[in-house]
Amino acid sequence: MSTTRERTPPPRERNAPDPNEYLIDDPEALTRNMLRFMEVSGETMARFLERPDSNNGAFSAAGEVNDAVKAMSDLAGHWMADPYRLAEAQAALMAGYSEIWSNSMRRMLGDQPDPVMKPEPGDNRFKDPEWSQNAYFDF
Repeated sequence: MSTTRERTPPPRERNAPDPNEYLIDDPEALTRNMLRFMEVSGETMARFLERPDSNNGAFSAAGEVNDAVKAMSDLAGHWMADPYRLAEAQAALMAGYSEIWSNSMRRMLGDQPDPVMKPEPGDNRFKDPEWSQNAYFDF
């Protein structure tokens, strides 16, 4: 008779997602599709904004949006040119968000964690104590 018992993983909740559903089988194909999405979205928006009824001068909302779409397309192209660097940047961004969230939760529980960011010496914009004492502004 064996004294060891096999451990079975706990059952997943009824609607809990399977973590394997989120694996990316072909990151290069995803990158190509994201680039294509940005390109087509930019072209679509540009065509929409080039309609005669949307152009009201050099500083029209249509012109501003058109320039923004072009800039975002260029930016997406640079991001997708080096997917590894993009993944690293995204991971760093998410780690930063996580740190901010963690510190906010710790403050809500009464702890006093070190601030995630401190203003540069001489920067008086954040001198008011509300910036660090008020949970909303501290976040």
